[in-house]
Amino acid sequence: MASTLFHLYAAVGIVITQVLRGIHVAIILFLTFLVFPSLKRFKNRLLWYDVVLALLSLAVIVYMLVEFDDFIYRAVVPTLWDKIFGIILILLILEASRRSTGLIMPGVVVLFIIYAFIGPWLPPPWTHRGYDVDRLVGTCT
Repeated sequence: MASTLFHLYAAVGIVITQVLRGIHVAIILFLTFLVFPSLKRFKNRLLWYDVVLALLSLAVIVYMLVEFDDFIYRAVVPTLWDKIFGIILILLILEASRRSTGLIMPGVVVLFIIYAFIGPWLPPPWTHRGYDVDRLVGTCT
């Protein structure tokens, strides 16, 4: 209900794009960890770590929103906390996609993350200059 109301407001009101995306991701991740079980045998059961992951999803986005003004300008050179929360967000999204779609989607994403890191050592035409953690986190968050 809150998600629907927020998105209806965003359709007619003015919400900064990064804030809109952050709140959307927080709501969807929160609901994903509460609705989709970690394993099929836990269907219709809410386990303690599902609640922890749901709250961690909110914490990551709240960090971004609280630090918003500075956070936006340091995307190219993230702080240690930006990297920690960025890596946590990437892992949460991978786990949420595994729960909701299966192993194929997160597997493809992990392959592309590996490709981003090992690009300089690949043969042509797949070679590229490579990404470090700073750039990956700055791009993904």
